Amino acid sequence: MSRSSMSLGALAVLLTAGPAVAQQSSNEMGGSERELGGHRFIPSRNVPEPFLASRFTTAIGFGSVAGLTVPIYNYEDSLVRELEGDMGFLSIDFEYQQQLTSWLALRGGVGAVARAGVDAFSFAAEGLSTVYGANLGATGRILGNERFLLSATVDYSTSSLYGVQPITYLQGVAGEVRQAVQDFIDAGGTVDSASIDSILGELDLSEYDVVESGSASRTSVGLRAAYAAAPWLGFTVATQSGVGDLFGRSELGIIDVGATASLDFSKLWNVPVGVALAARYQNANERVSDIASDLTTFGAFISYAARRDLALGVDISNASLGQTTGGTVRVTRGAVTMTYYF
Repeated sequence: MSRSSMSLGALAVLLTAGPAVAQQSSNEMGGSERELGGHRFIPSRNVPEPFLASRFTTAIGFGSVAGLTVPIYNYEDSLVRELEGDMGFLSIDFEYQQQLTSWLALRGGVGAVARAGVDAFSFAAEGLSTVYGANLGATGRILGNERFLLSATVDYSTSSLYGVQPITYLQGVAGEVRQAVQDFIDAGGTVDSASIDSILGELDLSEYDVVESGSASRTSVGLRAAYAAAPWLGFTVATQSGVGDLFGRSELGIIDVGATASLDFSKLWNVPVGVALAARYQNANERVSDIASDLTTFGAFISYAARRDLALGVDISNASLGQTTGGTVRVTRGAVTMTYYF
């Protein structure tokens, strides 16, 4: 065989083998940290994962709140009736995690939720509001083997709220005016147009603002675990506890627990689809304000699962929230979510 023929043969081998080697290397680099026992865990927005893999996650969500109840009072502060309305909201979230060592990863994220009443009553009662904030956290590996991983986490988040609530504002102002008029009458005054103007001129209504604002922060520590029961089935659990000041509820003890079942159908039927079924309970959520306290969520994330380094799909969830004025509201949410593993 001539030297030129050998050179052409070697070049052909390099051209055919090169892409395969590059693909294999890329495949190994992105997302291998989220696999245990041959199972590739499907991430869920509802329950945080225990893995240290470097990743970037973004989600654009939308949804509605049904069964919102607002009490209406008369001038004697007696309950007249309770009215119900619906609200809609949009959300956007970004989070980045960087694995620093084999046992430590740091992360940070930003997000926002905007909500508005979708009918005349709910718009008057809840108006418009937006909640936005940021979070920082760290995950450290405690122990693990081929099929099990246990991690510890520490997280801090802060949020700000701005909103317009017409009914709340008008009720506050009306109460001050009513009390001032009653005091004037009790002092022997006669109510007429001149005295009304005088009373209104002396009132200090600076504490009532059409635009309300607030802030929230929370610090928590927790444990997260993952277990691969089979190449097609895995489970994760996440718990957190800590303290927070959440929109008027200061020094609130935080309880947060959730779990997922991860199913990879490519290992069962060679279908590139993964599903994460999630359930989570939170006694305080800084992403809502006056409408809720306890939050129980059930959801499913349906993901494209052909690539190790990518989880792209649709998140659907339904939540029950305890309203601060009593009763519960239902939240239905959908989101397009992408997580890319480096």
